[in-house]
Amino acid sequence: MTSSAMHNIVMSIKPVYAERIERGEKRVEFRRRFSMQFTQYAAWMYVSTPVREVRLVCHIGRIIQAPPKLLWRTYKECAGVSREAYQQYFAGCEVGSALELTEVALLDEPVSLARLAELGFRAPMSYRLIQGDEAWCKVLRNARRHEITKTFSAAVA
Repeated sequence: MTSSAMHNIVMSIKPVYAERIERGEKRVEFRRRFSMQFTQYAAWMYVSTPVREVRLVCHIGRIIQAPPKLLWRTYKECAGVSREAYQQYFAGCEVGSALELTEVALLDEPVSLARLAELGFRAPMSYRLIQGDEAWCKVLRNARRHEITKTFSAAVA
C-alpha cells in the first residue's frame, strides 16, 4: 500500500474494532455519514481512548451507501460487530455507509496522540483529511508498516 501516492484521511475507531480489523474479523467499517469521494483513499486509523494512537492504515476499496438493513444483510459475516451494537449505532438512520477495507497494514511503531499533538494534530471525532505539509502529516506518511491482508473477501452482491 503506497499511501504517499494516494489521498489520505485519518479516521477515529474504537480499540475493540481496531483489534478486530487487525485479526481479519472486521473487513468493513460502518459510518452513519461518509462521502463517496473517499473511495480508494488510505485511511489511517486513530485508535481512540484508552489506546490513543495511530497503529494501522487501511485502503478503502468500495463505499456502499444503502439502508442499514441492506448493509447488514450484505456485510454481517465480516462486520466484526454484533447485530445489537450495529442496530444501536444506526438507530434513526435511513442511509448508512459501508467502507470495504481492501488492504490492512500495521505500523511497525504506532504513533501516539501525544507525539502527533506536539505537531499540531487533533484527533477527529469521525475523520479528517490529511493534506498539506503539516509536520504530523509527514510523520504518518513516513511511518513504516507491513501488510497483514490484501483482499476483501466478503460475499457481496
